Amino acid sequence: EGIVATPFLTYASALFPSHDFYADSCIEATGTFMAMYLEAMVEARLRGDIDAFYRIEKSSACDVAEAAGLLSSDTTVYEPNHIRINPICDKDNKNSPARKKVEHKLNKVNKNQVRLGWNDLRGGMHGS
Repeated sequence: EGIVATPFLTYASALFPSHDFYADSCIEATGTFMAMYLEAMVEARLRGDIDAFYRIEKSSACDVAEAAGLLSSDTTVYEPNHIRINPICDKDNKNSPARKKVEHKLNKVNKNQVRLGWNDLRGGMHGS
């Protein structure tokens, strides 16, 4: 409890070598990683490196596959993926489970279930 997991440190340090995650508490490392990751995503979107975002609550597996370019032989990176996924996500295949939207109840919004204040986020609190 309170020790940052080694795989997380390895992953975070590889993505953001400019920050020393090993010197952070668990909450500091997690918070810093999230802030740096979100900033990197915003910058990538502004550069045009990211074409689209999707809300999981409003998306099917086929919506995600389409955003990844897997439904077109022109944009798929690995042709066998296109061949396998395209029939599952065919618009005429209305009964395919892959075309169903994720039910909203699977990704619930926090409604006063968890409350955190600034004091909770200080390093060394709650075992971090």
